Amino acid sequence: MKKYFVLIVGFLFFAGCAERRFTITSIPDKSLCEVNGRVLGLTPVTVKYVENGTFKILLTKEGFENLNGSFTLKKKWINVFGLDFIGEVLPYRWSDNQSIEFSLVPLQKISHENFKNDIENKNKRNTK
Repeated sequence: MKKYFVLIVGFLFFAGCAERRFTITSIPDKSLCEVNGRVLGLTPVTVKYVENGTFKILLTKEGFENLNGSFTLKKKWINVFGLDFIGEVLPYRWSDNQSIEFSLVPLQKISHENFKNDIENKNKRNTK
């Protein structure tokens, strides 16, 4: 009996754990990243997470259009109910690292002359 007790205590002492992370990269990098309303920092940014699912993202960078969207973290075997317990107690460090990449679109520069012409053309169309 004592042998089993030592075995169980030793097994739990050396038990591993599951480490879940996702990394957000952007083109261009150094974009300000906000996920579910929480500012995470400049891309590339790596974050630990607990639950899979769909997350809202906002990426901003001067000279680029804001990217407002969402992404979904896929469920891995280690995140399946029941199997997650096994992943937590086995003497091995499991990792679930997921990467998501986004591309921002540069803002179009409009010259003063083109802007003025666009307004004049719209005014001409509205008066007809």
